[in-house]
Amino acid sequence: MLFKTKTTEQRLEFTLRSTRKSALLGPFSFLKQSIDKNRLRGVIFAYSLSQLSEGLTQTAITWIAYKMAVEKLTLISKISFLQTLIPFLIILPIGFVIDKLPKPPLLSGINIFKGATYAILPLIALFNQTSSIQLLTIVTATAFLSSFFGPAFNALLPSFVPIDRLQRANGYIQLFGQGGYFLGPLLFAFLLLHMNAPQTLLVSGVGYVLSASLFILIPQTITPSTVFEDQLTKNTSPQTKRKGESSLFHILRSHPSLLLPMLLGAVFGLINAPMSLLFPALTTEVFHQGKSLFSLLSGSYFAGSLTAGWILVRFQKWNPKKTIAGGIFISSISLFLLSASRTSMEAIVLLWAAGTGLGLILPLSTSLIQKESPQSTLGRALSLSGFFFLIAAMGGIYLGTRILSNKGTVFYLSGAAAILLIIAIIIVLPNGTKKDKSL
Repeated sequence: MLFKTKTTEQRLEFTLRSTRKSALLGPFSFLKQSIDKNRLRGVIFAYSLSQLSEGLTQTAITWIAYKMAVEKLTLISKISFLQTLIPFLIILPIGFVIDKLPKPPLLSGINIFKGATYAILPLIALFNQTSSIQLLTIVTATAFLSSFFGPAFNALLPSFVPIDRLQRANGYIQLFGQGGYFLGPLLFAFLLLHMNAPQTLLVSGVGYVLSASLFILIPQTITPSTVFEDQLTKNTSPQTKRKGESSLFHILRSHPSLLLPMLLGAVFGLINAPMSLLFPALTTEVFHQGKSLFSLLSGSYFAGSLTAGWILVRFQKWNPKKTIAGGIFISSISLFLLSASRTSMEAIVLLWAAGTGLGLILPLSTSLIQKESPQSTLGRALSLSGFFFLIAAMGGIYLGTRILSNKGTVFYLSGAAAILLIIAIIIVLPNGTKKDKSL
């Protein structure tokens, strides 16, 4: 009888807390209830809004930098450099922070900060012309916090998505997230007809705030420590505990199955990062055309990543390692054929196929990390994966620039195709044929 009374009191207390919480949420109460019923849908919507705002913001920042600088490409390259260098410098410590903090408030805070910080630019423009120092300062501040967003978001999914549905969930994330980012430049072009470039950042700021409002409504999931982390802590020496970054590699040594998906993410960074250099080279040097073809080439490659997202959603039961191997084979063949293509239509189709194949790598490798890594150390695993990715991306940009400048597009495309083919045959395909005990 006492037990029943206690249970009744607990239920009553929970009901009262829920009622008070609903009253505090006010008009967001219905939205909160909808997100509680389908958290994945709420997360996807919040992420899509964030990506839409990011696409709009990056386009606006690039345009502002181009219009205000005497040496136009120099300022734009400084912005790109900062947005790559800052995440690289802090990506390893980020994982420790992510593992300690609840993810929804962290994601919400990041987006609110970005929206508010970017809104400073139109305020400055009201009184005087924006200087390059002011622009670079704002870019630096936002790049610092933006570095937390990707790992924190990827660490959030496994807290409420079952393991057997992670592949499909990441497919939805790619499909809607990339779609949102793609709409950003289109929205900027439309807004530029009615306002100046700095003012468009107010619109992206609203998008960031709306995204933050959705993230904060997502229920927080507190994951207890796991046997793996207890064992990891026991086996870690005091000296390694003092050196935070060393423990990241200790996680990798203790769980070697994480190495393959991390390296696959690095392969994607190596090949994908120089693509922005390839499109203008193909347009001007191979086909001798203008900006219309450039837009079609870059758009077709981007459409491939959307196709990859659709494939992951539609065929969620496919073996992830075999699917990655197939994607690498497709992209390898497509890039090789692209090196010999003679018409722009062939190039458009082949870039779409290459974008589809490459677009399968990152979401599937992320899914493998989410499955293999314990929830309590997932942030650190993702930050280490991001570290490998950034090193490969910077190396890809450097090598891609040198090869395209000195050897040309045919040599670059043939080399990229050969690298992908070797990786598929030697590394990915043999691993895909092994039985995965964790699944």
